[in-house]
Amino acid sequence: MQMATTLPDEQIEVMIRDEVKRQLEANNYRLIYTDFKQTAKLSGLFDKRLRAVVNDSKFKRMLRTENGGPVYYPRQGEGYKFDYLTFAKFCRDNMERIMNLKIAK
Repeated sequence: MQMATTLPDEQIEVMIRDEVKRQLEANNYRLIYTDFKQTAKLSGLFDKRLRAVVNDSKFKRMLRTENGGPVYYPRQGEGYKFDYLTFAKFCRDNMERIMNLKIAK
């Protein structure tokens, strides 16, 4: 005998978010520095939104390592480096603005 249950979208979203958070905490909290691709994947921002965040003029000042931020901006062919735990806190604190950034197509 099979049973079907319908869950509200909000409940499914919360369950998925909790599971992703649990997996990240279990597997990746040991990471200190991450590159662009790892950060996009771990944060759930994906490449285009993460690129918009690091290039946003107001965020850029806060994010630069020279200003005490969690992002090392590339110089002479180097890649981005992120202090992932600090960047994750930055994302939590600025989630509304991050999600409302204009994304280049």
